[in-house]
Amino acid sequence: MEFEKQLDRIKNGQVNLVYLVQGKEPYLQELARKVFLETIVAPEDQDLNVGRFNMEEVSIQTAIQDAESVPFFGERRLVLVDNPSFFTGEKEKKSMDHQLERLQAYLENPMESSVMVFFAPYDKLDQRKKIVKLLKKVAVLLDASELTERDVKQYIRDSLRNHQYSIQEEALETLLVKTQYSLTNSMKELDKLMI
Repeated sequence: MEFEKQLDRIKNGQVNLVYLVQGKEPYLQELARKVFLETIVAPEDQDLNVGRFNMEEVSIQTAIQDAESVPFFGERRLVLVDNPSFFTGEKEKKSMDHQLERLQAYLENPMESSVMVFFAPYDKLDQRKKIVKLLKKVAVLLDASELTERDVKQYIRDSLRNHQYSIQEEALETLLVKTQYSLTNSMKELDKLMI
């Protein structure tokens, strides 16, 4: 799975400056967030070097300003940008003055000491927008789209194998039916089963 390969690259220190985590699968979104937090900035430096910005509450300029700041007592800054609805054709719930030209300038010349990650829980972005075209060119995409039933089944098998567990096919089918083939729900229940 390409998503897992990208996470492995990050864990191995092959880090880009801009990422886009796009898709509606909450489990994959949170897994990516966890990997970024555990890998990019040391736990003792996270208070000073991790910025979290919800675009429904603050403007993109605030996140860019944080990304342009020099890291405090560490090598890198991590800037997490949630709900960037300005990449979609959707109407924003709350009117925010997002200056996308500032974002464009940043994407064209990102800070070498910052990693900016956009968490876009949307199926599609508006491909006609200039900012989306630039983002697609610059950012590494982590596809967090909802998985097919077959892919959910394989993901669970792989996860069990990685934890050195096995499951009978009948039990796996029961788990998937009870969780409606949702990866997020299946993984929550699987954690309980492994305990």
